[in-house]
Amino acid sequence: MRVILDNQPCTIDATNLGEALAAASTLAEGQGRLVVEVLVDGALLSDAQLQDEDRLCGTARELELKTTTASALLKETFNQAAEAIADTARIQQHAAELLRSNQPSEGMQAIGTALNSWGEIHEATVKGLLLAGEEPEQLVVGKIAFVEANTSLQEQLSALREGIQAQDASAICDGLLYEFPRVCELWIELLQGLAERYDQECSEQFQGDD
Repeated sequence: MRVILDNQPCTIDATNLGEALAAASTLAEGQGRLVVEVLVDGALLSDAQLQDEDRLCGTARELELKTTTASALLKETFNQAAEAIADTARIQQHAAELLRSNQPSEGMQAIGTALNSWGEIHEATVKGLLLAGEEPEQLVVGKIAFVEANTSLQEQLSALREGIQAQDASAICDGLLYEFPRVCELWIELLQGLAERYDQECSEQFQGDD
């Protein structure tokens, strides 16, 4: 089996994909890099396929791994999360407009989309902080403490769910239009600050490699 790591062939003794992947991943980690894509015979493997024992016990003509640095991955993660919040803010505003236009079904569907998005954003952020070795309880970016931003978010999410349970369209709209925008601003500023922090680390690492 031919194993390629960041466009460079590498010598690895393995009898199946799982062994080759583990060995190549260890090699990448030894270089201070993280695997972000795995391709088998040119086809990208999904996360589910990477956990499939039958798939990993098989073999292939070529295994290719693409890597990045932790700093570059964190920069991308936090930037994408900030962009997702901007999208979510627009969805929330649209949801309120739908409710006010007497379109409750469409409005609630939009709110469901927004809630799912917040769950994904929060999960990505927490995983990013874990990878970075940051302590969420102690994290401050600029003038924003993560604890403050997270508390504000959880309070608004709780209020939104209470409004949904009570079928109080007025309370829901007020929260979406007047309370959530500030939460979105806090989180975007926090995440953009984190992205800039790790962008700076990327630049320093790049200069150090020269």
